[in-house]
Amino acid sequence: GRTFLHVAAEKRKVRIVSSACRNRSLLWILNIQDNDGNTALHLAIQARSLRMFCALLGNRHTHLNLSNNIGQTPLDISLYGIPPGIFDDQQISEAKIHFALTVVNARSGGSRRDHFEENYTRQLKYDETEQLEKAKEPTQTLCIGVALVATATFTVTFALPGGYKADEHINGGTPTLAGRYAFDAFIIASTFSFVLSVMAMVGLMYSGYSILNPQTRRIYLIAALYLGSTSGTCFLTTFALGLYMVLARVAHKSAIAICVISPLAVICKQMDLWLKWALLAQPLCTRIGLTRTLVIVTTRILFSLLMEFWPIIFIFVWATYTSN
Repeated sequence: GRTFLHVAAEKRKVRIVSSACRNRSLLWILNIQDNDGNTALHLAIQARSLRMFCALLGNRHTHLNLSNNIGQTPLDISLYGIPPGIFDDQQISEAKIHFALTVVNARSGGSRRDHFEENYTRQLKYDETEQLEKAKEPTQTLCIGVALVATATFTVTFALPGGYKADEHINGGTPTLAGRYAFDAFIIASTFSFVLSVMAMVGLMYSGYSILNPQTRRIYLIAALYLGSTSGTCFLTTFALGLYMVLARVAHKSAIAICVISPLAVICKQMDLWLKWALLAQPLCTRIGLTRTLVIVTTRILFSLLMEFWPIIFIFVWATYTSN
């Protein structure tokens, strides 16, 4: 029998599903199967709604291993529901859903995996080629963006903050601020920004070569997206350090404020990822306990921070090393 919960899950009515999961008098409805054998959990995963999935997972009365009429459990649907093509597995909800079910030890059903894998692989090949073609226009826009970062970084490297010493002085023609901690960090940051943006441009160009197979182009595109994002992080670091060097002695508070505000642009890029992990934390805690949930969520968030901020860590470690 089909219930209002099936309809709500199918229509992505998050509030209705969440309310039903919190209402003790409706616990009996959570595991009812419709004519296709699907429970609300099956349909929530098919709808690719992380919020509905978390609401159902967070209720211990929701059975995770019920099979529908074709033998698929929620784990099976989550695996083959991950969109094929060019995606960041850390960002998309479908990958989060599959990961959560794996962590709570959900089981696969009696469906023919070879049949679904064959269909999924065929869809993967088709969608990957199609998406690579669709990505050409955004790729061109991104290429312009990383080219601007490379140009701006190249320019600022030869127009250093503080200028150069006059020719008649000792070491004439050298940077005035050379030898300072902030200057060493500034030089490494600008170098990273320029090199990574150039690498991103090369990756974007190769990703557009139709003579390469789709898998190779996909690898180049994903690498270019990451390198372009990281070059932006380094460019922001260069900007903050440049202003800090100029203002530190005359407006120290303003210089500190600039250094605090600048990373906000980088942090905003990670907000969606962190919010999804925060959403998953409560149902995971219900299923596997607080300690294990904290380890998993903290590890994932720290890894995302490391991938985003490793250039900044290297920049300041290197500046400390050269200063000593």
